[in-house]
Amino acid sequence: MKRWGMLIVLLAIAAAIPIVLLLQTHRVTAPPVRRGVSELRAPDGHQDSALPRLTKAEEDRLLLGDIAKLPSRELYALIAKRKAAEIARLAEQLGTLPRSSASDSKIFLFYKAWATSDAEAALASAIALRNPHFRQEAIAGILRGADPSAAGSLATSINQLPANLLSPEEKQNLVSSAVMRWSQAEPAAAAHFLDAIGAAGLNFTSAFNSTATAWALQDPAAALAWAQQHPDGFGNLAMQGAINGWWEKDPTAAEAYVATMPDASGHQEMVASFAGVLFRADPARAREWASQLPTVAARRAANNTIAQDWALDDPSAATQWAAQLPADERGPLVGAAARIWAREDPEAAGHFLDSLGGALREEAVATFSGIMAYENPSLGLTWAATIADPKKRSEIEENIALEWMKQDPAGARSGIQNSALPETEKARLLSVAPGP
Repeated sequence: MKRWGMLIVLLAIAAAIPIVLLLQTHRVTAPPVRRGVSELRAPDGHQDSALPRLTKAEEDRLLLGDIAKLPSRELYALIAKRKAAEIARLAEQLGTLPRSSASDSKIFLFYKAWATSDAEAALASAIALRNPHFRQEAIAGILRGADPSAAGSLATSINQLPANLLSPEEKQNLVSSAVMRWSQAEPAAAAHFLDAIGAAGLNFTSAFNSTATAWALQDPAAALAWAQQHPDGFGNLAMQGAINGWWEKDPTAAEAYVATMPDASGHQEMVASFAGVLFRADPARAREWASQLPTVAARRAANNTIAQDWALDDPSAATQWAAQLPADERGPLVGAAARIWAREDPEAAGHFLDSLGGALREEAVATFSGIMAYENPSLGLTWAATIADPKKRSEIEENIALEWMKQDPAGARSGIQNSALPETEKARLLSVAPGP
């Protein structure tokens, strides 16, 4: 029996030897773990050589395929470690993408990231893109990502591009964006550049405003002197920017300057704009400043901005404040603020309007119902019918009916016919505003 037992053990050992050898020869390994880019860094943000790294091919797929999903820091890191020729090849591949919102996003983000390390090279690549829409997206991304100190060179380069690469409007918009970026670092130089290229018109309004604001933070007198050279039309935004920047540097001096400006063309717009800046920073101070302005026209302009801005946050308080203003200063503020109040609580706004008396009620209801012609003509018509002055009531009702017919002819006819107006009034309104 012992002999047979030993024989069985030997046979088992002999059978196991080939299996062990086979396992040694073909060692089984676990499938590789795919890691995201953010997992390839140690907790302190530095790359850890002990961690597995993505291959260049994997990084390319991330940049070209999932770029919008990458955190900005990781995207910048991936591009920054590439050689210029490698980045250029990736850019060429992006340029062959089909036109779509997803492609636009990839182009914008890629060039924005590239610009953080080499804005000039990124711009040269963007200019070479064949698709004009992609070209514009790429340049916009560059301007967003470039350091402000590099934006002056970019503005000059974009302004010198031939007409076949960008339309006049596209070029103006991009140059304006570059100047706005540049002004953060060198506002005086940016201002002189705008003068040198003869910048004017709607597309440059933001550049004038931003440049003057940034310059006034450094040198209010110089910024004001420059802004005053652009007094016409859109140039007023340069003055507004200069004053706003000055106010951030020296609030008391800026407030006094605006309050004592000559009551000339553009002054009311300046006062209204500045009142908005003050109100957003300190509502109580804005109301106090407005009440001390030297002319009725200036006080009315400032109060109008305050009431409109306040009504967006607290329409009830704004409407009640406007109703307490002197008659010559409030203008149509009560009705305008009440219209915003009515969006949130029409019943409360209506009760407040009804609580007003005499000329104030007439004025507020006339404004309120007239504005409602564009938002809620049925409600506007109901309120217009309560105006005591027959001539004003008739005029506003007709205006509401005409506007309602433009918006919804069938609904207007039905609304007028089913309203609580007297039959003679219904017939009159339907006759002055015939439907189809």
